[in-house]
Amino acid sequence: MSKTLDYLKKLQEKRVNEPPGKYAQAVNIAQGPASRKIPTAVFYSLIAVSMGINAMAIFFLANASSKNKSNTGRIAEIEQAMGKAIKKLETHGADMKKSDDAITSINNKLKETNKKVTQLEKDIVKTQETARFDIENLNKAKNAMQNKISVLADKINESKNAKQQ
Repeated sequence: MSKTLDYLKKLQEKRVNEPPGKYAQAVNIAQGPASRKIPTAVFYSLIAVSMGINAMAIFFLANASSKNKSNTGRIAEIEQAMGKAIKKLETHGADMKKSDDAITSINNKLKETNKKVTQLEKDIVKTQETARFDIENLNKAKNAMQNKISVLADKINESKNAKQQ
């Protein structure tokens, strides 16, 4: 045990007598009780700053809670207005659905009438073509009858002339 005590005493003497280490030199920190004044001042100033921040936080929380009370009334009014607006939107949505249904039914009826109109146009074209064909046939038949009548009239005239002579 005495060996360990001797070893510890040597280490302590070595620390006191040796110059500061590389790290202490790099950051320019002096060793000894005088060097501890700066870190303690920094420590106490950090504590003061944190206490100031906490005091500000408490002030802001108190201020926010008073504003929160006034804002809850406004929020309730806004929720009521939103409820009314939602009801209006629902009724308008139902009206729009009815209008959409009416428009689609009208659109379907228009499509049906357009189909009927195109069919009637086709029928009119067909009837016009058949009417032209019938008129041509009637003209041909009329011409044929006129030719037959003229031939018969010539024969009648010939027979009259033959009787008179």
